[in-house]
Amino acid sequence: MSKITSVIFWQPNVSHHTVPVMRALANYYAITLCVIERVSARRKAMGWAEPDTTGINVEIVSDVNPELFFEIRHSESTIHIFSGTSGYPLLWRAFKKGLRLNAKLGIQAETRNWQGLSGLLRYIHSRWEATRIRGGVSFILAMGDRGREWYTRVGFKGSTVFTWAYFTKQFDFSESAREKSTMIRVLYAGRFSPEKGIISLIEAVKSIPDSTIQLHIAGGGPLQSQVEELITGCTDITFHGMLPMHSVSALLTEMDYLIVPSTGKDGWAAVVNEALGTGTPCIVSTNAGAASLIINKQLGFTYNPAQKNELVEILRMISEKHLVADAAQRGWIRHQAATISPEAGAGYLKEIIEHVFWGRARPNAPWKLNTL
Repeated sequence: MSKITSVIFWQPNVSHHTVPVMRALANYYAITLCVIERVSARRKAMGWAEPDTTGINVEIVSDVNPELFFEIRHSESTIHIFSGTSGYPLLWRAFKKGLRLNAKLGIQAETRNWQGLSGLLRYIHSRWEATRIRGGVSFILAMGDRGREWYTRVGFKGSTVFTWAYFTKQFDFSESAREKSTMIRVLYAGRFSPEKGIISLIEAVKSIPDSTIQLHIAGGGPLQSQVEELITGCTDITFHGMLPMHSVSALLTEMDYLIVPSTGKDGWAAVVNEALGTGTPCIVSTNAGAASLIINKQLGFTYNPAQKNELVEILRMISEKHLVADAAQRGWIRHQAATISPEAGAGYLKEIIEHVFWGRARPNAPWKLNTL
């Protein structure tokens, strides 16, 4: 097996959530990021700018001939890792060229929703797709435990599927910003859309009488008018509007919990990474990939959103027992967050590559190694 000298990532755009680990991986390999566009229109509208790509060669995939674009960048010493092939024809065409060339191919992907009739159809489609491509895929970086479960369920060999995450840089802050309060401050930060569970969260908070929960909401989206109507007159719910990423990070340092109440299929929820990096415990729906990070109650709570009362019971328990992390617990949370740093992710991927291509020991996800 020839030595691996370069890794090429194929993604829809330059993502804040994936660039940090690529930059860290550049300590081991030459890194190229091939994208359809640098920043999506939706993220521009949210005020996102392109992240720092120092050390990464960023290239725009040709709209004319992505197959040729792939071929001229391919070599025996290169691994290609694809994300978003199912939704982006240009990436799918480049991926299929890789299959024809018998290239070293990896996939980074999130789970799909397998609930209901539409979930059954997705399952059938994924089973069919797996039979077509699994022989040519060396490994899959499946987002969270649900992602790993999905890709083994649809037919990929378990030996080729690795639990993956977003690996993000921690936010620098002062612990003194977190003032003591008789209220328990809980933050929702995200899009106001049906799958995010913002409506059910507000209803859950409002359903608990004499609660000490103080809900803070940051974000915007198609359900904003409904959100604003629901919280009108609620003195213990504060709406911060749409905030830039650095302001969300700063707000987290003042909170007692972050909550991710996804009721439908959701992605990773990288804000959980941000929260853990500030020592803030999290309440995360199992529909979000980042629920995999909450491996014990020191880090927070996970719940099944299909069980209607689980979220209410968690919030009620937190309120009645006034469960707030002390300085020692917050310090341990920040220590645990180091396992999802870009450096940890780069080292983990390097170990995956060495396992797959050189037969070295199969690595474990770093955040599952550091437990109490």
